[in-house]
Amino acid sequence: MYKFKQLLAGVTFVGALAAAFLGAAPEAQAGANTCKNVKFKFTNSHPDNRDIQVVRVEHHSEHDGKWRNEDVPNETCSPGATCTTNGDNLSGVEGRNIDKVRFHYKVRDAAGNWSAVIVGNNRQVSGDQECKINKVYGPWAITG
Repeated sequence: MYKFKQLLAGVTFVGALAAAFLGAAPEAQAGANTCKNVKFKFTNSHPDNRDIQVVRVEHHSEHDGKWRNEDVPNETCSPGATCTTNGDNLSGVEGRNIDKVRFHYKVRDAAGNWSAVIVGNNRQVSGDQECKINKVYGPWAITG
């Protein structure tokens, strides 16, 4: 009976140690699954030759079917210019394919005021879709 209790105590200790170790694993993995310094490139092709500001980029991950949001600094992109977001860390997609993007943007009117946020159409990612450090996706034309 004594040996059985020792064995049971050893199993309990190993189980507790494993639970503590496994409990820490998801937090460690969360940072490891972050795709760092990703940029999105777009061309301002607004038909009225207006300035635009991209304020958010949504990206769709092919592996889990989720849309994720990335807020970006509101920088003005002039008519006809090709602009690039500053780079962001995208969680949950390192080494995964991003197959679609969607731009949220504002348009400056003739009086110099910014419109409400416009949500653009889904854009397919062509070529290499894998998210990796310093990846630049695009360019896509923003047309309206």
